[in-house]
Amino acid sequence: MAEYVTFEGTTDYIVHYPAMITTFTAGNAIDAGDFVVLGRNGQVSGSGVGVSGSPSIQGVAIRTAASGDKVPVVTWGYIKNVTAGNIVDEGDFVEVVGKNFVGSLGANPTWGAGFGKLIGRAVTAAASGSKVRILLRTW
Repeated sequence: MAEYVTFEGTTDYIVHYPAMITTFTAGNAIDAGDFVVLGRNGQVSGSGVGVSGSPSIQGVAIRTAASGDKVPVVTWGYIKNVTAGNIVDEGDFVEVVGKNFVGSLGANPTWGAGFGKLIGRAVTAAASGSKVRILLRTW
C-alpha cells in the first residue's frame, strides 16, 4: 500500500512504496522538496548550495528546515513532483541539475564520469519545466 507524504507548506506530495527516510541535521536553510547534498561534517545542505551535478546527493527534503534543525530526507523510493530541467523520457536515467530539478542522462548512458551524478530513473516523461516522477536510487 502506498503512503502519501506532503511536503510541508505545499500541496505537492511524494509517494513511497515504501521509501527510506533518514533524518539529518541541516547545514543551511533547506526548502521542502529540495535535493540535499551531504557535507564532510555529516550535515546536509540544500537550496542549490553545491547541489547541481554533485556526486553526494542524499535525497529530497520532506520539510523546510533552518540551519541546525533536523530534516527528514527521502534517500530511496518513488518521488513525485520534481521538475525536469530538460526533456526527460520515461525510463531515462536522471541527475540533479539544481534545487529541485533533474536532467536526463538518456536511457542508455555511457559508463563514465556522469554516473557519479546519477540519482535515479524517470517513471514518467516530461518537457523541460514540467513535473516528472522518478525512482530515487533504483538502478
